[in-house]
Amino acid sequence: MLVELRRYMRYYITEGARRSFHNEFFDLFVWYDANKNISSFQLCYDKFNNERSLTWGKDGYFTHECLDEKGELLWGKRKFFIKKKKKFEKDLVVKRFQTDSRTIDDKIASFVLSKICEYKN
Repeated sequence: MLVELRRYMRYYITEGARRSFHNEFFDLFVWYDANKNISSFQLCYDKFNNERSLTWGKDGYFTHECLDEKGELLWGKRKFFIKKKKKFEKDLVVKRFQTDSRTIDDKIASFVLSKICEYKN
């Protein structure tokens, strides 16, 4: 189940408010505009196998990206490079998100789920 990390709820002047939810499969970051409406989100999934992310923005854009680990260390951390072309596994993500999002705010869960279903490869 997704759990909100409240200590990471932040407000950035350039980004607005941000909330984050996490579990072993998903990382969900949700940004809000000044009117407290969702302005964008990023849903990272399959974190420990083949991490990918679906990003949606208020202007209607979507991106689907895959992280490619190059294995080089930079200050003790691995470097990752983003590769854009990777098939979105909608059925897997929808099914898992429907189950894992039961513990978060219904408005957020239904909004994100609707956008996941709207995305086309």
